Order: sequence, then structure tokens, then C-alpha cells
Amino acid sequence: LVRHRTPEWRGRWEKGAATAAAATADQLDALDRGRADHLADARVHAERPSEHGRFGMCGRLDVYRT
Repeated sequence: LVRHRTPEWRGRWEKGAATAAAATADQLDALDRGRADHLADARVHAERPSEHGRFGMCGRLDVYRT
């Protein structure tokens, strides 16, 4: 039923979750070597949701623009 959509989903996964997991692995490797340079680039941001109470897969959620 959805086989034709798997290339699109794979692309999203590669650009999203897989990329984030690889970056996490790199950071853990750096910490293993006693390096924490990547933490100097850290930032904290506060955002207000652009939508409240939207329906999600597991209930209601607030939406944030990223």
C-alpha cells in the first residue's frame, strides 16, 4: 500500500533521525577522548508555540516552529 512512499520516508529519516544519531555518536566519541569542544557551541532558546492543542498521534500537542 505504501511502498511508493518509502524513498520519501528514507530521505526524511536520513536528514533527520539518522543525522542526529550520527552527530550524537560523534559527540560521545569526543567525550570518550576527553574533548568537550562541541559544548562551547551550545545555546538556549525560549519559544512560544505557534499552535496549541493540535491533534497528534498520541493525543494533543503544541506546535513549535523550528
